[in-house]
Amino acid sequence: MKTRLFVLTVFIVAGSYCKAQDLEYKKCSNGKYSFIDTTGREVVPCKYDYVWHFNEGLAAVKLNGKYGYIDRTGKEVIPLKYDYAYSFDEGLAKVKLNGKWGYIDRTEKAVIPLKYDAVRYFEERLAPVKLNGKWGYIDRTGNEVIPLKYDDAKYFNRGLATVQLNGKEMHIDKQGNEYTTEEEALKAVFVEPEMVFVEGGTFLMGCTGEQQDSSRGYDEDEKPVHEVTSGSFYIGKYEVTQMQWKTLMGSNPSYGEGDSLPVENVSWDDVQKFIERINTVTGRNYRLPTEAEWEYAARGGNQSKGYKYSGSNYASDVACFNVIQPVGTKQPNELGLYDMSGNVSEWCYDWFDTYPDSTQNNPSVASCDYDTCDIISLSDTACVTVCMFTVRDRGDRHVIRGGSFYYSAYYCRVADRGNGPSYTLH
Repeated sequence: MKTRLFVLTVFIVAGSYCKAQDLEYKKCSNGKYSFIDTTGREVVPCKYDYVWHFNEGLAAVKLNGKYGYIDRTGKEVIPLKYDYAYSFDEGLAKVKLNGKWGYIDRTEKAVIPLKYDAVRYFEERLAPVKLNGKWGYIDRTGNEVIPLKYDDAKYFNRGLATVQLNGKEMHIDKQGNEYTTEEEALKAVFVEPEMVFVEGGTFLMGCTGEQQDSSRGYDEDEKPVHEVTSGSFYIGKYEVTQMQWKTLMGSNPSYGEGDSLPVENVSWDDVQKFIERINTVTGRNYRLPTEAEWEYAARGGNQSKGYKYSGSNYASDVACFNVIQPVGTKQPNELGLYDMSGNVSEWCYDWFDTYPDSTQNNPSVASCDYDTCDIISLSDTACVTVCMFTVRDRGDRHVIRGGSFYYSAYYCRVADRGNGPSYTLH
């Protein structure tokens, strides 16, 4: 069975020290703050009333009731004149002067004019701002991209923000379009998976000749090779992205984050919720491929050229190794499907079981009305359907396919099989 190892990073705060890259701030015996390096040498004098972490090479500091910024040598590069100041983030810092808020860059240029009664942080490149009692949104150049007309405005998340207008809560997108319900808003902003039609056919499933590795041979669960006939179906062209997951589920569970990266670190059970959500929002009937459907598609369906991996005899052509990469980075297989080998592994619909030694027709260890379901290939997630079905008792392990960046090319062969409990994260 393929598993993935994770390291839990624990941050420890001890005493009055707090790490800021290779400098730590320290509260001195006189109640003031300084910065020391890893040897304990005082780099910044112990004189400030308060300090923030260094971020992007600068730290906000407070002295005699005013804020400014110092560099890592202790030089005050932006004068201590502000009523309040926050750390820099992507080249901008939120500051308050004479009761008004705005954003400055590292040269102290007011990129966002210091005229607002209140400003909030940028999320998804937009920030809520308040002027004369009304809220709207600015971009990182200071343009007011959504009019200041709301009684309250929250941060953008997954392309949507919650606002209040005349006592009513609603949702808006980044173009300022308004929606009365979250479901209505999600339908407008969610990007559905691109699907590829796979025409039905008959193939040999399991460790066929080209699947045997010259050094490792094959795994016993890949035998016996048996003939399988699959009906026609649709399957996702790409693995489901983190943006698609986040848009519907509201959060991103992945360790390596990026909108175009495949979602990972989700369990079989998590995916059931995702499938239910995507069907509710789109009105479709998505499910995930059975193991037989997955292998048939990975082999190239009725256009198969008999490759060892999905689309090539060379893993480096089609499989991402060492690091997760955006979906579709490598070349596709014969059907135009990407990342069926490597990148992140993919759960399958079925419970795991040994192969039969007889000819099979649309095999699965769960029953479902396939004619009413579309199929979606989810990365590192559970193969599950929202069609009404009854799973035969085959234990508690579901099929995992495709290998991943974490493993060698051996596990990216189209015949390789893995499995895991429904509650494990992959």
